[in-house]
Amino acid sequence: LKEIKFTVGRTGKITPNAIFSPVHVAGSLISKATLHNEDYCITKDVRVGDTISIRKAGDVIPEVVRVLKERRNGTEKEFQMLEYCPICHTKIVRKDTEADYYCPNEMCPARKIENIIHFASREAMNIDGLGESIIEDLYNENFIINITDIYDIDKYEEELMNLEGYGKKKIDNLKSAIKNSKNNSLERLIFGLGIRNVGAKTAKVLAKYYKTLDNLMTASYEELVNISDIGDIIAKSIINYFSNVDNKNIITIGRLSPEKGQKDLIDVFKMVNKELPKTKLFIVGDGPLKKELENYTKELKLTNKIIFTGFLGNKEKEKYILDSSIFILPSYTESFGLVLIEAMSYGLPCIAFDSSDGARELLKNNVGILVKDRDKEKMATEIIKELKNKARVDYFLLL
Repeated sequence: LKEIKFTVGRTGKITPNAIFSPVHVAGSLISKATLHNEDYCITKDVRVGDTISIRKAGDVIPEVVRVLKERRNGTEKEFQMLEYCPICHTKIVRKDTEADYYCPNEMCPARKIENIIHFASREAMNIDGLGESIIEDLYNENFIINITDIYDIDKYEEELMNLEGYGKKKIDNLKSAIKNSKNNSLERLIFGLGIRNVGAKTAKVLAKYYKTLDNLMTASYEELVNISDIGDIIAKSIINYFSNVDNKNIITIGRLSPEKGQKDLIDVFKMVNKELPKTKLFIVGDGPLKKELENYTKELKLTNKIIFTGFLGNKEKEKYILDSSIFILPSYTESFGLVLIEAMSYGLPCIAFDSSDGARELLKNNVGILVKDRDKEKMATEIIKELKNKARVDYFLLL
C-alpha cells in the first residue's frame, strides 16, 4: 500500500482509497481499491506501507479484504482521517447515524464534476462521448458547470474546436449523443439527478408512480413513504433534494422541466400585472407547450394580457423592440442571449436572472434588472420594485 487517497463523490461522500502498484485481478489491471470509510480502515488497521490482499467486490468494485500484519517491519504509517475536504477545504462532517464523512459544500468542484459524470453515465442519461476526462475538460473551461449546461454545448462549438483533441467529428458525435438523450425515459432522468439514496431501481418506482418530474418535485413526505419500496430514508432524501434552491432552479429554470418553469414565470407576471395593470406579456414561439400555456392563461384570466405571437422573424422582432419598452424574461430557447443583447443594443432595459444567458452583459453594461431570487412572490416583488424605479413598463417578452 503506497498511499491512501481521499476522493469526493457526487453526494459529498469522502472515500479513502488504497493506492498500490498495478496488479491483475479478475481479468483487470487494478491500482486502486476502496477502503470504504474511517471505521473500515480502523477495524482492519490499514496502514500505508502494509502488504494488503484485494478482491473485486461483486466482481466489480476492487476492495481491500485484509492486511498481512505479519509482514510489517515497523515503518508503516497509521491511518488518519481527514478534517477538511481534499478539494474545497471545507470542514467535513459525519452524522451520528452514518459511518461516512461528507463534504457539506454544495458548490465543491469535485461534487459538481461527479454529479455531471453520473448524469451522463450509461446507467443514467447515457450520453456517449461525455466521459470523465471530457467532463473535467469542459468543467475546467467553464463550458459545463451543471447538468443543464450539457444541453447548451452548441454555444461553445467554436471554442471546442480550438481545444486539443476536439475535432469536428468528435464534436458532432457529442452533440448528437446529447440530442438523443432528450428522448430518454423519466426513470433515467430521475436516476441521473443524483438524489442521495435513489438508485436505478428506486428511480423506476418513482417514475411509474409520479409520471412526470413536476409531480415528483411537489410530492410530500407522507405520500412518498406510503409508496412500496420507498421508506423513511429515501423519502427524506427526495424532500431534501427538492427543498434545495439550487437543485430546484436547475430543474425549473433549466430545460429539465420547461412546463413548470414557464408556468412559474406566468404566475410571476400575474403578480406583476396586478400591481402594474398596463403590462402585457408576449410569448414568442409555437412549441409543444403552447396549447397548455394558452389554457393556463385562460384559467388565470389573463387572455387579454398574454399574447402568443408565434415565431418572429428578424423584422417582426425588430418592430417589437422598437415599438416597446421591452423587458425580457428568459425561457428555454437557444436565442435568448442573442435577443437580450440585441434589445440592449437599442438601449432598452431588460429583465434577466442571475444564471441566465446575457446576465454578465447586463452587469457589465449596467442596463436593466437582474433578478436574483427564484421564489415566485419574491421574484414578483423584486421586479415590481425595480420597474417602478427604473422605467414605465409597456411589455414583457417571454422567449
